[in-house]
Amino acid sequence: MIKYLLLFLFIFSFSILQAQTNWEVSSDYWSATDALGRKTADWSHTGGKKDSKYVAMFYWTWHTDNLAEWLMPDGSVANISEIIANNPGAEDNPDHPAWQNVWDGGVFWWDEPLFGYYRTTDEWILRKHAEMLADAGVDAVFFDCTNGSFTWKTSYTKLLDVWEQARKDGVKTPQIAFMLPFSASEDALTSITQLYTELYRPGLYQDLWFYWKGKPIIMAYPEILDIDNNETAGMRFNAVDTSFIAIDVTCPSWSNNIGNLTLSLYKWKYTYNNTVADTAIAETTFVNYTDNERLTLSFEAQEPGLYLWELSEATETVGVWKYTAETDNIISFFNGDVVSGDYQSGIYYATGYKPLTSGSEHVAIQIKGGVRESLRDSMRTFFTFRPGQPDYVNGPSRSDHWGWLEDYPQHGYPKTAGTEYEQVTVGVSQNASDISNGRCMAFNSPGTYGRSYTQTAGQDTSADAYLYGANFQEQWSRAFELDPELVFVTGWNEWTAGRFKNWPGCDNKPWEMSFPDEYDKEKSRDIEPAKSWGRYGDVYYIQLVNNVRKFKGMALQDTASAQKTINMDSFDDWNDVKPEFWHYKGNTMHRDHAGQGN
Repeated sequence: MIKYLLLFLFIFSFSILQAQTNWEVSSDYWSATDALGRKTADWSHTGGKKDSKYVAMFYWTWHTDNLAEWLMPDGSVANISEIIANNPGAEDNPDHPAWQNVWDGGVFWWDEPLFGYYRTTDEWILRKHAEMLADAGVDAVFFDCTNGSFTWKTSYTKLLDVWEQARKDGVKTPQIAFMLPFSASEDALTSITQLYTELYRPGLYQDLWFYWKGKPIIMAYPEILDIDNNETAGMRFNAVDTSFIAIDVTCPSWSNNIGNLTLSLYKWKYTYNNTVADTAIAETTFVNYTDNERLTLSFEAQEPGLYLWELSEATETVGVWKYTAETDNIISFFNGDVVSGDYQSGIYYATGYKPLTSGSEHVAIQIKGGVRESLRDSMRTFFTFRPGQPDYVNGPSRSDHWGWLEDYPQHGYPKTAGTEYEQVTVGVSQNASDISNGRCMAFNSPGTYGRSYTQTAGQDTSADAYLYGANFQEQWSRAFELDPELVFVTGWNEWTAGRFKNWPGCDNKPWEMSFPDEYDKEKSRDIEPAKSWGRYGDVYYIQLVNNVRKFKGMALQDTASAQKTINMDSFDDWNDVKPEFWHYKGNTMHRDHAGQGN
């Protein structure tokens, strides 16, 4: 009896997230058995599709650009597992020659991915990830932008381009969102401003945005929009003898003649803050001025006395020249604080021009721009904010908190009504231990909660225990118990960690020879298959598939149609043969891209 037919999927139109797109490919119909003998769940185990249930995955786009060039001195990729296996004793000796004395971070892979040491600009990799995550039922990925102001634009732009095409080829790729630093920092303000102005406000790849409560979601603290990070340079001067009608300041724009600066004049009122709190006598914004131009501010004649000019609202790379020498009766400020040297400036009296400062040496001082209030207001209303709780133990401390990784039993984030929760985290393992009271510490430290550790049974010490995902499953059991709208899984493809000879640790205890986030097959938290695990490489992927199916439910597959005879000259004879299995278009691309290092 003919049961199965593999068809290529025709390109079809699609609409934005949460629209009822008719995706022809349904991985719910697929079955598998992993190398441990575990079979994927079917409809009889999961029941039908559940409404408003989502799974998000923590995803790393940082395997690119300069981070892809961190190599061992012999030109090889630094693989922690290989280094330790080939150099007994190196795991406990920070001075072992195997570590090549590379300290203060670096890029160390805990193992090699199934697809090699890839870059996250590799189109083949990005397409493969799109299909694997879609097939597992993952609805969204959150990009890790929690370090500084890095958004890894090279990678996320390439990913969006590849996933947009994948959707045209029938792949129900996850939607995308960003997780910014775990505090209301200036770095987070820089990141959200870049993302909004370069991606969201222009409406780029809108079909791929992840919406939550009606708006694109971003894991960031809304308080970042209250940070005043507008740098200023100011100079108090004394206009003597007669009235004056203009001032000038000499400003570089680092050769490209692009960038803006606003120059304002104030009557001095005892202190810097008191002065700029008053209304400016005159103010002009100079747009895309010429490099090293003398920006000239003219106004009605002002009487002699003490005044202050201020440069602010910088855009692009702009600044002011400053003499290293001091000039009498001149005080220079940066961000309201007195600084040495004096800015290059002049004054226009009715009787002629006179420099206010002079010197034989000068330096260019960059002034970084702030975020306009109108832009802040736009971002406030555009996003759904869910600030990230970094702690593994405390749970939500505010009504809008979301988690990313917690010890078992995890908390619900936050309560929406009664006992209902928006979000619960599920981790593969946790870089925490009883020693740190369950809080972040170096993953290679003794007693951390690895893949085969559970809070209910402790550490499984058998040789292959890491394959069974006991920690992962215990965390899923908590998610089933709390039954949130969304499960946040950590994670897919972090792979790398810095290595530090002396690391203070998230628990403020010094740890020697530290790998904070990833270490080896037991103490790592990636689901993407590992090459060295051989036929066991996909056991966590299949475990993910099973749990997603149980959380979200499954579509009921068509029953097999009755036996019939097919006329091989008539394609129409296949029309009533069930079930149908559809396949993605366009996924037989050749792979041709640089990997890590050389």
